Amino acid sequence: MIGELLLAWANIKRHSLRTVLLLFTICTGFLIFGVLGTLNFSMLGGSDTFAQSRLMVISQGGLTNPLPLSYQQRIAGIDGVQSVGHATWFGLHYQDTDQDIMSFAADADTWILQHPEMEISDEAIRDFLNTKNGLLVNYHIAQRFGWQVGDIVPLKSILFQPKSGEGFWSFKISGFFTTTDASGGRKYVIAHYDFLNDSRLIWPNTVGAFIIVPEPGIEPNDLATRIDDHFLRSSNNTFTATDKAFHDDFFKQFGDVFFIIKSVVLISFLSIVIVVASTIALTVRQRTRDIGVLKVIGYANAKIFRIIYFETFILVAMGSILGLLCAFFVNKAMIYYWPIIPDINLPRFVMLQALGIAAALVIIAGLIPSVLALGMKPAEAFKVHE
Repeated sequence: MIGELLLAWANIKRHSLRTVLLLFTICTGFLIFGVLGTLNFSMLGGSDTFAQSRLMVISQGGLTNPLPLSYQQRIAGIDGVQSVGHATWFGLHYQDTDQDIMSFAADADTWILQHPEMEISDEAIRDFLNTKNGLLVNYHIAQRFGWQVGDIVPLKSILFQPKSGEGFWSFKISGFFTTTDASGGRKYVIAHYDFLNDSRLIWPNTVGAFIIVPEPGIEPNDLATRIDDHFLRSSNNTFTATDKAFHDDFFKQFGDVFFIIKSVVLISFLSIVIVVASTIALTVRQRTRDIGVLKVIGYANAKIFRIIYFETFILVAMGSILGLLCAFFVNKAMIYYWPIIPDINLPRFVMLQALGIAAALVIIAGLIPSVLALGMKPAEAFKVHE
């Protein structure tokens, strides 16, 4: 077995330029898969059960039409509702408008209870609840801007201007949080609703969305229907769906992202199969005499078969490892610079998919060259070079 591996490695090194180009092709394919596969996994929500059961209630006219704060008590009285909180999009950015931050002004106590996937210290929670201008910040956002706990940070809003006329909102960093969400979660900051409501110039006593946790055993979609029916004859009709549904709809505004990702990945790997199979088949043709010699000196078909497949395996293994390693660093950069990208990098599910694709690539790409090698007869192999 070791001898066959060494022979396969020697064959790969015979044409170094061809090998480098082939590795580049495979590496590029797995780089694309590592980046797009991770993005697809995070957009699909991973395995976050909280987002699948948590409900969001917005105006039927969309988030630009806020709902009265008084709706909170009416929703709380509907059968099947365990807790009701609310959040309003703040639209904050740091220094420049291109450094926008996903930001919400929320009912602080209820938000923390309704989002158990948040990993945050008790000290940070206490400081946040006791500080009107406190801000809870996702760890990656704080890392990107160099913020520390206790810092006073001026943030501007593209929508709400403070009554003070300063042009910015002054926040005190209460603490950082991460998430246990398998899909990476969303990177955002949380401020107090009262801090926004007491100082904004427009839309007082309104909220962007109500957040609802159903009672145990209550089907979220059934409860969503009851809530919308309750406000059917109100001046502000509502639209209710799960947190995950809103998450998916957000990405749909960019088009059918899931279809695009799957199409790009499929096309790239079909191209790799063709390139790898045809290249190795060409090398087999060029080594017709060598294969004939191996058969003459007693190499069985099974050994020759393994040598060809070992060549394919080595090339795919090296290319896939390099590609996924590149994807890791590309994802890391995207997480750092783009707030919309969730905090996740090559999850286990994507790695297992990559392993399956690599195995399939070895099997398919090595099949044609192996069949060609097995079909060669020693006499014909020598005749080619006469």
